[in-house]
Amino acid sequence: MNKGFSTIDWIVLAFYLIAVVIIGGSFYGKQKSGKDYLLAGRRMSWFPIAISIIATDLSAISYMGIPALVYKHDLKYMLSAFLFPFQMALVIIIFVPLLYRLNIYTAYEYLERRFNTSTRLLAACLFIGGRGAWLATMTFATSVVLTEITGINTYVAILICGISTTLYTFLGGMEAVVWTDFMQFFVLLGGALAIALFILFAYGWDVTRVWDVATATGHTTMFDFSLDPSREYTFWGMLIGLLVYQLSTYGTDQINVQRYFATKNLKQTIWAAAGSAMILLPVLLLLYGIGIGFTAFYHDHADMRASLSSADRVMPHFTVNVLPTGLRGLVIAGIFAATMSSMSSGINSLATSTLKDLLEKMSRKIVDRELFWARLISAFWGLAATAGATLMVDLKLTILERFNSIYQFFAGPLVGIFLLGMLTTRASAWPVSAGAIVGFVATAASARWTSIHWLWYAPIGCLVTLVVGYLGSLFAPQQRSEEIKQYTLLGSRELSVKTSQ
Repeated sequence: MNKGFSTIDWIVLAFYLIAVVIIGGSFYGKQKSGKDYLLAGRRMSWFPIAISIIATDLSAISYMGIPALVYKHDLKYMLSAFLFPFQMALVIIIFVPLLYRLNIYTAYEYLERRFNTSTRLLAACLFIGGRGAWLATMTFATSVVLTEITGINTYVAILICGISTTLYTFLGGMEAVVWTDFMQFFVLLGGALAIALFILFAYGWDVTRVWDVATATGHTTMFDFSLDPSREYTFWGMLIGLLVYQLSTYGTDQINVQRYFATKNLKQTIWAAAGSAMILLPVLLLLYGIGIGFTAFYHDHADMRASLSSADRVMPHFTVNVLPTGLRGLVIAGIFAATMSSMSSGINSLATSTLKDLLEKMSRKIVDRELFWARLISAFWGLAATAGATLMVDLKLTILERFNSIYQFFAGPLVGIFLLGMLTTRASAWPVSAGAIVGFVATAASARWTSIHWLWYAPIGCLVTLVVGYLGSLFAPQQRSEEIKQYTLLGSRELSVKTSQ
């Protein structure tokens, strides 16, 4: 077994980091307006956008967490990979055309047109709060793993990841983010393939043997049809919980919606959304396959199993103790790529929402220097995420692992607000906002005082928002249906048909 991080591994990692900053920095000076900086001038084609969506979704937590989940449990969570294309189809039907045709910068601008400014501000704050916390947590969690593998100080790992990502995002804006995401996707894919091929090589390319060992140890179970909401990863929890969560993530979350707005036209946007679902599926299956490989390998190597402190650390443990020189550097570059692609997308989307949804509503003078403020706010969010990650160093990991599920609290109410606006003309502003607040509180209370699994957090928040928002609207003054009909799903389609005739 090999141990340690060699000079060659450091060279591989350094080459990756330098390449990312150079690629991102090469777009500096090409932006002439806020639209160029925040939306890449709305001139991107579907393929790089599709890859960027995938790279953003595959944070290091997912990249390392999926194989660890299989190693620790089984394949029940793999259902999410097969459900994703169907969930994305609903996003394309419900959200994408309506939002794209409005020619807006953020998803929450839609809510101002459909309801009022207060609803827009509430939704933007939900997004900023959830994604801001997620950004710092993800950066810290990855840095801890990098420290374990490379031996570098955790603070140094945070600074390397945070400052380099902030630098190229600040310099190049959305276009830099998309093209660095594009490159980083293939780096993280290369790292995953290196692990998978090495395990297969160790087993003489006998896939059946690997599967049989995993089956014998109970790691290939795929379905649990229990109705108990406290059980982990049941079929029903996956079907319902992930549907709501993915509708929120890909239909209302600025981190993904901003990519839809960066394309040349609606057709390109639809291709990007659909393409991301089709391309992501085999990548996810590869990660689940790696988990099966870890299960077999560690079962057959008792010494390795004994030295593994936690199932959550199986990928970094395997990387540093098993993989040969050079491949270790590639896998660590893949972990960096998974983190930096998600972080850059988070910085860019948080900057866009902060600028367009908050600051420009407070002062119209900011519009005159939009490009300057966009860069400044991007730098702020990058440095804030880096600083937030450093503050987490002394916290216990168990606290952070629970903290990671907090974004679920925001996802349910957010998608509830949008569904009320898009599917009915009856919903009114203040009842919808009240419903979202009650939905958030209900989700937090469920997490605090019940034992239900986190997959149910988003459905609870969404359902409460829908019920309270709609029932409250029955007793509120109704908006003029003709004015708001164009902002509903059916009304938007009718308007599109009339325009095309």
